[in-house]
Amino acid sequence: MALFPKQYLDALVSIEVDDKELSKKSIASAFLYGAKIPLKDPQGRQRYLTFLITNRHVFEDDKGNYREKVYLRFNVQGGAKHYLMNLLDKQGKPIWLKHKSNKVDLAAIQLRGAVFGLEQIKYFIFTDDRYVYYASQFEDIGIAPGDGVFMLGFPMGIRGKNKNCVIVRRGIISRVDDEILDDYYYFIDASAYPGNSGGPVILKPEALAISGTKSVSNSRLIGVVSKGLTYEDVAVSKQTGKPRITFEEQTGLVAVVPVDAISELVKPVVEKTIEGLKKGEKIKTDTEKRIKGVPTATSTTTTTKTTTASSLKK
Repeated sequence: MALFPKQYLDALVSIEVDDKELSKKSIASAFLYGAKIPLKDPQGRQRYLTFLITNRHVFEDDKGNYREKVYLRFNVQGGAKHYLMNLLDKQGKPIWLKHKSNKVDLAAIQLRGAVFGLEQIKYFIFTDDRYVYYASQFEDIGIAPGDGVFMLGFPMGIRGKNKNCVIVRRGIISRVDDEILDDYYYFIDASAYPGNSGGPVILKPEALAISGTKSVSNSRLIGVVSKGLTYEDVAVSKQTGKPRITFEEQTGLVAVVPVDAISELVKPVVEKTIEGLKKGEKIKTDTEKRIKGVPTATSTTTTTKTTTASSLKK
């Protein structure tokens, strides 16, 4: 019995960098998110703006230094394909979107979703009108501490040799309330490691509920992994009484950015697009001039076989 749709795994993207020993290594997770716009394709299907979502700290360190480039690793049939993404423009400014609040550990890059099929990429998009729950809805829906979740990503760079193989881990919502949501996060109890950053958190559906509570039967995106909380344990010398070694340990608590923050992050692009549509303009991404197909200047592949991308049925 599946507790979330298998195609959710196709939303995951491995963010990678050059590595001397492995050619490329995975450093973080990302996923595809779709923002609804008032437009339909010739077949009458709903259109969306497509964004790659990950953590801000993946592209920018705590000193404000920007990463210049990464590789986005997508799945195709029988293997995976790397796409080079230049993260800075000619002036050295980031092409990716930041939230207006520095508290929000999110980054987004608008992609040309319409060409995933042309690039023969296997994909899935968490669209904001069908596959997400906002934290602002939790109380009304019945989502509360103790509810189960799944955390998807590529911890410790484990992503498969020939294709992206997502690691799925279980956890529970441990704390969610207005006090911490005001700072754009809540806590889950799960085991997160380097590489989980930027991965989606999925609600585990429940068919049963105790008296006076609600059951939630749908499995949807509810947040983005930000970081695991750690603590330090110090070994002290018996002879000198001075600290000798400091150990950093996982607490099991993971900070998660709610989907509400993603919506706020991409809102200016969505509003600008809608305004352009009213004027009869065509949809363009901010990275249109520096990419070909999916956001890329050049591409390499680890497979010789490709297939038509799976399409989202609206």
